[in-house]
Amino acid sequence: MPNGIWMLGRLVKDPELKYTANGDAVCNFSVADDVGKDKTVFHDCNAWKETGERINEWMKKGDKIFCAGRVNQENWEKDGQKRSRKTVTVFQFNNLMPKQGTGSDAPDEDIPF
Repeated sequence: MPNGIWMLGRLVKDPELKYTANGDAVCNFSVADDVGKDKTVFHDCNAWKETGERINEWMKKGDKIFCAGRVNQENWEKDGQKRSRKTVTVFQFNNLMPKQGTGSDAPDEDIPF
């Protein structure tokens, strides 16, 4: 994958799911990536269609995520100043948080399977 990126980090806030005019889902989220003892890099990310819907459904603020995607450069002009930012379009992800319980207070040994 050209200009690809793999990252491991935590979601900075809950993902936001929106739909385009033609019905495609897009999920926007940010990932905090600890790259050193005292340094954190923040990545603005988006995921489209089913991938975006899954991230929105399965992930929340603070969850640990591993994802792979493509780096994009966005350029625009505001008040006569040229601006730019890098974003990541995520194609694959893994939720690295343990699955939450079902809400039952019963201990695991009471489960019949």
